[in-house]
Amino acid sequence: RSYSWGEEEWEELWEDIEQMARTGGQHYMGYIVLQKSVTPDDNVRYTIIDGQQRIVTLSVFALAVISLLDGPAETGSLFQFRETDQDSAAHDARLRQEQLAQFLKWDDPVRPREPRIRLDLGGDSDAFYRDHILRLRKPASFARVSRANRRLWEALEFFRQRLRERFNGASAGEDLARLLSKNAAKGLVFTEMHVSGEDAAYAIFETLNARGAMLSSPDLLKNFLFATVGQERGEEGIRRLKRQWGGMLDHLGREDPTPFLRHLWHSVGNEVTAKKRLFRAMRTKIKGADAALAFMDEIGDGAETYSDMLSPSPHAWSKEQLPLLRALNICRASSHFALSLAAARRWGRGAEFTKLLRTCAALSFRRTTIGGQNPNQLERIYAETASAIVRGNADISQARENLRKGDVSDEFFTRAFEIYNAEGRRNLALHILLALERRAGAISHDPESPQVTVEHILPHEPGEGWDAFDRDIDRFIWRLGNLTLLSAGDNRKCGNLPFAEKREIYRDSEFAITRELAERSEWTPEALDYRQSEFAKLAKAIWRLE
Repeated sequence: RSYSWGEEEWEELWEDIEQMARTGGQHYMGYIVLQKSVTPDDNVRYTIIDGQQRIVTLSVFALAVISLLDGPAETGSLFQFRETDQDSAAHDARLRQEQLAQFLKWDDPVRPREPRIRLDLGGDSDAFYRDHILRLRKPASFARVSRANRRLWEALEFFRQRLRERFNGASAGEDLARLLSKNAAKGLVFTEMHVSGEDAAYAIFETLNARGAMLSSPDLLKNFLFATVGQERGEEGIRRLKRQWGGMLDHLGREDPTPFLRHLWHSVGNEVTAKKRLFRAMRTKIKGADAALAFMDEIGDGAETYSDMLSPSPHAWSKEQLPLLRALNICRASSHFALSLAAARRWGRGAEFTKLLRTCAALSFRRTTIGGQNPNQLERIYAETASAIVRGNADISQARENLRKGDVSDEFFTRAFEIYNAEGRRNLALHILLALERRAGAISHDPESPQVTVEHILPHEPGEGWDAFDRDIDRFIWRLGNLTLLSAGDNRKCGNLPFAEKREIYRDSEFAITRELAERSEWTPEALDYRQSEFAKLAKAIWRLE
């Protein structure tokens, strides 16, 4: 797998090593799963099935220590030591380097002039590791260096800097050597597990996952796909998978791939599967290289659509689709992704897709956001509909009709809306108020404009003039009936003023739902309830399944 550790993980490892240096204790590093094999020249080789990130990071830490033993030089080669003065200190430093380098290389008596590197990272990362990391040779430019390889270099710089700070920039040969050979090498303890093949490895993975170990489905899936394809298609298949997997990660950016892979799995016609059972379900169904490559094609195509839905922009979506996708995200809806991926794959991003988005946005808002219903049933309805679309058994009309099974009654929705409390969800409150404003005043406003703000009629910290509300005001603050729209400037003017003074500001507002407040003589809990019930009548007409 690609190297993915960052500063948080490096810092935690460094603190553990420092703690051991102070106390002489040990630190448990968790499981490492290895598969043993013998090379044609009778050398034992271990494939690291779980533990790659930790082992690679420790090798970089070891190199950071070794590189500073002969002074804080910025470039050089671990395997081509510089000539040094033959004084005792310089000679000792060179000996320490040569001896500690055994953590990273071993000498082959058959080819004594060609030290063998202990760790093979695979692919372009291995070339970068050998040519730049082990030789302390900074790339001339990072523009074309992959994200994983940049992290490798940053890890080296991180540990070198921490070591300089700890030893005040001096060589401190004995202390540096002790930190690596005694504290790190003997103080970091692993549980080492050996397996005979991939099947045993994945059985262990599933057991560890069931015990709550931090193993991710994407990592397990990637290892499984690579092992499956590698056995039948060799390096060519592996290179194809790497390109596609890297493309997925580029599309997703900082997003966790697990939700995407789960939604994608449901979008291709599979039954709804819980997160903790996802890898087992995938491994059971994906048999052979052809199936693995076909699913990888689905991953590559779906990642772009999924990313575009998470961060919708005018470049990717039409003017009708954009507000619908933003509305789904504001409502924190996610159950629709499987259906949306299936529909985009089958129908593209045209008129049919727009109609489906409109139904999903209304359904998610009515049932989950306002209705507060468990989304699990809705997720199953979305997945069933996705399966029907994939198999060609549902057109847009049939798909939308199928989604009606997840809707709540208008009566239920209206009652829930009448008592809804936005609980600090400003963006959601703004979304609802703008929709009500468009219905009441037929004026469109940019929901992302900083000039459009949410005003609390009863303020968070009311002063005089709010005697109608008892001391328990928190239950009123975020009720939809207590919220309205104001320009940023008018909102600042209102502050904590009494309602009688706020009313004069409301009178000149550009928003219809706010101007209406100027007709009220006072603001009371009864007035709030009445206003929210009137909003509920509008909401029933706005969020309806056509």
